[in-house]
Formats: sequence, C-alpha cells, structure tokens
Amino acid sequence: MDENNKTVFKTVLKKDLDLKDLVLLGIGNIVGAGIFIILSKIIKYGGNKTIYGIIIVSIISIIMAFCYLEINQRYKSNIGEFLAIKENMGSYIGNISLYIIYLFAILSVVTIVVSLSKYILKFDSVYKIIKDTKQNQILMSIAFLLVMSIINYLGIDASKMVTNSIGIILLIVLVAIILLCIPQFNIKNICSGNTISYNSFVLSTILALFLFNGYDIFVKMHDEVKNEGDIKNGIILSISITTIIYILIILLAISVLGYSKISKSYHIITNLYEVTTNPFITFISYIVGFIIMFNTAFITFLGSTRFLYGCGKDDNVHFSKKLSELNNNQTPHYSILLSLIVCITFALFNNEVLIAIFTNFSCILLLLLIGLSIIIVRWKNKDNIEDQEKNNHIYGNINNIPIVVVLAIISLFYIFYKILINKFYIKELYQYNN
Repeated sequence: MDENNKTVFKTVLKKDLDLKDLVLLGIGNIVGAGIFIILSKIIKYGGNKTIYGIIIVSIISIIMAFCYLEINQRYKSNIGEFLAIKENMGSYIGNISLYIIYLFAILSVVTIVVSLSKYILKFDSVYKIIKDTKQNQILMSIAFLLVMSIINYLGIDASKMVTNSIGIILLIVLVAIILLCIPQFNIKNICSGNTISYNSFVLSTILALFLFNGYDIFVKMHDEVKNEGDIKNGIILSISITTIIYILIILLAISVLGYSKISKSYHIITNLYEVTTNPFITFISYIVGFIIMFNTAFITFLGSTRFLYGCGKDDNVHFSKKLSELNNNQTPHYSILLSLIVCITFALFNNEVLIAIFTNFSCILLLLLIGLSIIIVRWKNKDNIEDQEKNNHIYGNINNIPIVVVLAIISLFYIFYKILINKFYIKELYQYNN
C-alpha cells in the first residue's frame, strides 16, 4: 500500500468541551432518567419527610462530587476513579474497581434502554405498527444502542450537539412546569402527608441517592475538556442546579397533585402538564420525557467508551492498543464497538429490574471506595503542605482528613446496611421499576 494512502489513527481525543457543554452534559446525565422514573416513589415512601431526605442526599452527593473533583485534580485522567482506588487501596481492589466502574456505566445504560423500549411499545400509535412482544422489546433496545453508537462514532462534535440540544430541552421543560405550578403552591398540602415509618423514610432516601447519579461523567470526559478549570465549575453548577430543580419540583408536585395521586403516578412531569395545560402539551411532554431519558443513556454510554479508552491508553486492560485507537473523528471506535457488544449482551436478558439491582449496588460500592481513597490519600499527605495547597478541594479537615467525607462514608455504609437488612433491593426496587 502506498505510504501516503495509509490510514493514520490519532491517539489524542479532541478537546472540544467548554463550561456550557459540561453543565448541559452534567445536568442531562444527573437529572435525565431519575426525575422521570423514580421521583414518584421517592415521594410515596418519603411522605411529608421527602424534602428532608432530598436535602440529606444532596449534601452527600455534593460531598462525593467534590471527591470526584479532587480525584480529577490529583490524577488528571478520564480513569481517575480507578487510579485513585488502585493507588490508595492496592492493585487487587483497584483492578476489581475497574470492572465495577465500567459495568456500572454499562448496566445503567441497559437499565434505561430496556425501560425505554417497553415504554415506547406501549404507545397506541406504535403498538398498531409494532406489537409489544419480548422479541420486539429486545430489537428496540438494540436499535437504541446502535443509534447511540453511531452518534458516538461520529465524534465529540456530533455527541455535543445531541447532548446540548436535549439538555436545553430538558431545562425548558422543567423550568416551564415550575413556572406553571408556582401559582398553585400550597404549603398546607405539603405538610399534610401521611405519617411514615422510619424504614419507609430510609427507603425514600436510598432511592433519592440515585437521583443525583451522573457527576462521574466530568472525570470520564476529562481528556475532551478545553479548559481544565471548567470541570470544577461544571460540577458545582450542575449539582447546584439539579438540587434546586429537584426541591422545587417535589414541593410543587405535592402542592398540585397531592400525595395520593403522586403515589400512583409513574410520570410526575407529565401529570403536572396534564393538570396545568392541555392534552396536546401533555402528549408532547411525554415524548420529550422519552427523548431526555434516551439522552441520559447516551451520555452514560459515552462515558463508558471514554473510560474504556482511558484504560487502554494507560495499558490497564487486555487489547489496550486497540481500545485506545481513535478513528478519523477522534473517537475510540473499538471501545465503542466493545461497549455496544456488552450492552447488547445484557439487553438480551430484557430484565431492567434485575439489571437495576446490580447497578444500584455497584453505585454505592463505588462511592464508598472513592470516599475511602480520598481519606487514605489525605492521610498519606497530612504533612505535605504543598500537596494540600495544590490538590485539596474539600475543607473542614482534622490532620488533613475531611470530616464531611468521613460522615458521607458512614452514611453510605448505613444505607448499604439498610438495603441488605430490609431487602429493599428485591421488593421495593422492583416496585419503582414497574
């Protein structure tokens, strides 16, 4: 072959994400699926104590987000979580965490995609064309995954265009419903919820934890960010905006719909539009909800391919050279292909409930490992003032140990214990997925 005609594969991802892109990416990944899928169950189990649970979880999430921020500052890599765990907890745990991190992303994608497939096939207009059978659900899931892979393959410009557009739509939909519902704000309705048991409140808090999932995307997209300082601002803005949106929508949903109706609802946002607007707008909001959930799955899929690419680039996995190879669009095509194959394999089971259980367990386990890694690296550098001034993003320290992270770890251990002891992962997780 002529030397001039050889395909030359780039080895560096294109740096094309600015602060606006990161904020929309973060909000799209954090808010996307949770607010449309499990918010009603959080309110059902939390009753008039729901806001307390949301505040507790938002504090834990902000603390863990700053842990991710510090990991990004220290390791400057899109596999920073893995590097932090490996360096501070040993190669054995580190290597296990590598697979947990990757599978957590993959299982999150599949959970949403399988749910979406069943969701769309129940539309009357779709059902007339495509019957709601298990085979068609699987084919629909595969189709969604193929679309995500194609967008991903086309490069960060195409991916950014999709995530930005849907992120803006998400904000418009949520801000619009907030503005429509504000005139109906009723503090009496909020305070009149049923008295709930302590375990019910804990379950609501556990489910709320997954409303804030997604800030790991900032680490995974590290190599494609124009200005590294934007990662810090992106995390802070995304978590802040997300928390405000969640609290406002919960308060307004309870004011407008009441606890009884919410407990039977699957799609609170659509119900709010149904009450405040007309059938056409309600139908549009239903469609938009589907698009936004697709976006969440896509962003997570995007992150999984970048994590796999990073592992290949640093030679931490088999076939590293192939997995770190980029196409002419500067995207890791073999990492995309492998992630597609793994996603399709799990999608063939067509059981989003079972997959969600593993997803939720891996999420809490990862947060614990990351929090412990921060504690260990801080202890190692308790006498290194230069390291502290350069890398510390979490304050309120005793001997360089961030007390808030210790409290977050204790809370996560308690949550993990309550899940196991009450078997929430079987009965209740099944209910919020159905």
